[in-house]
Amino acid sequence: MNKKDVDDIVDTAVNRLKDKYTPQGMQLDLIKLENGYKRFDPQRGMEYMLDLKLKVTTSDGTTDLR
Repeated sequence: MNKKDVDDIVDTAVNRLKDKYTPQGMQLDLIKLENGYKRFDPQRGMEYMLDLKLKVTTSDGTTDLR
């Protein structure tokens, strides 16, 4: 797996989170990828586990989440 593959996976994950939480008034920004791995499940295909550090901004303020 190369850097471009990792960047694509992280971008997809962050975009899905944004699609889910932006309508609820949250703005998500990626700070960094802390950790991650992939594994192959023969029935479902490739799975990716990501530990992302995100900055979440709401009307109440800003918080860093992991």
